[in-house]
Amino acid sequence: MQPFRPNRRAALPTASQKERDNESGNDYFLARYYSSALGRFTTPDWSAKTDPVPYAVFTDPQSLNLYAYVRNNPLTRIDADGHQEPVTDTTIVVGLAAYAVVGGLSAYYHTPAGERNMNTLVSATEAKFGSGVQKVKETVSNVLKSEKKPGTKGKPDHQQTVKEEAEKIGGKPEVPIATPGGHKEGRVGDAVAKDADGNVTAVTQVYRPTPAGNIPLREQKAAQDIKNATGVKPKMVPVRPLPQQ
Repeated sequence: MQPFRPNRRAALPTASQKERDNESGNDYFLARYYSSALGRFTTPDWSAKTDPVPYAVFTDPQSLNLYAYVRNNPLTRIDADGHQEPVTDTTIVVGLAAYAVVGGLSAYYHTPAGERNMNTLVSATEAKFGSGVQKVKETVSNVLKSEKKPGTKGKPDHQQTVKEEAEKIGGKPEVPIATPGGHKEGRVGDAVAKDADGNVTAVTQVYRPTPAGNIPLREQKAAQDIKNATGVKPKMVPVRPLPQQ
């Protein structure tokens, strides 16, 4: 049901090229009214079909505000009819990529739960906005799995220390570990050994000390998540300098 529209409106368009109601001072955008004084629509966005958050993209937090005008970005976007700006595949690709990469899902994505949730997110977006969005999964997957991604495995001295520690415990480097309920849903064990049944028996985490010589808080949280998930307390080893050539 469309919002009530008063009969008396100004004859001249406003700066936004919409008619202004003289009685309220609001601008008429066909679907609803906009208050230039507040910088907000006066009623939430609505859809002809039942939808709790119409015209929203869940990877774009700004779109979840049903009162906002063009995602709070009026300099580069316009709203023609009072609904949210149309969403393009480009918007979705960028949003999903940001969600995956900036959200720190690099390790989490490689866990069964992480991949399952990513598939669900892509499928839901695809169902709402079209089949062209499926390419997002390939794009994000390639980014997350790329060894060239900055910070994925650390600098050369970190990688070398990890390799040496893995050899010491007879394990493998860079092993994804699911950590449900932790600070993050997935972590990467720098060096991990497992028994014949696949249970984690030893974990070594390599860290780069802070200027004060302490273990960074993010590394402490990662170790705590791994301990809670596996029952094995990681051994914390500072990164060793590479041998001089």
